[in-house]
Amino acid sequence: MAQPTTPRYCPARELPRERSMPGNSPRGAWHGRELPDDLMPPWQWRESGAWLFAVDLWNGGYFWEAWEVWEGLWRQASPVNPLQARFIQGLVMLAGAMVHQERGWGEAEESLFRNGILLIQSVRAETGPSFMGLPLDAFTAFLEASRNTRQPAPILLEPW
Repeated sequence: MAQPTTPRYCPARELPRERSMPGNSPRGAWHGRELPDDLMPPWQWRESGAWLFAVDLWNGGYFWEAWEVWEGLWRQASPVNPLQARFIQGLVMLAGAMVHQERGWGEAEESLFRNGILLIQSVRAETGPSFMGLPLDAFTAFLEASRNTRQPAPILLEPW
């Protein structure tokens, strides 16, 4: 399956020079760097540099880094917007599944993948086909299809 070309959504922020991995990067993916954290309401997703940068990280294969940015956004969203928090939690789980896949931790990977998909699908059931610029049906279908090839599904946001 050919992967579509993925644009950069937050080109003002540089991608890391190298990927961090749990166990190989003892100080964490963001040691010595500022972690972006500008959570916006879901309908203002285009204005959230942290959201857009996390998408760039995912698309660049920086899954642990994306996980950490999304986890920060999830913590901010939890008390104020449970639906947005559930959506971001699903992405945190999917990024975690990708990290576990790379580490060869199959059981944890599968659990995180399934639960992440379920959270994204639950948001889809409440919001419709798109949330925070992400076409949910296309993303989850691509995720499911790409499981057999072990290639990550890109996150392609709606056009500006």
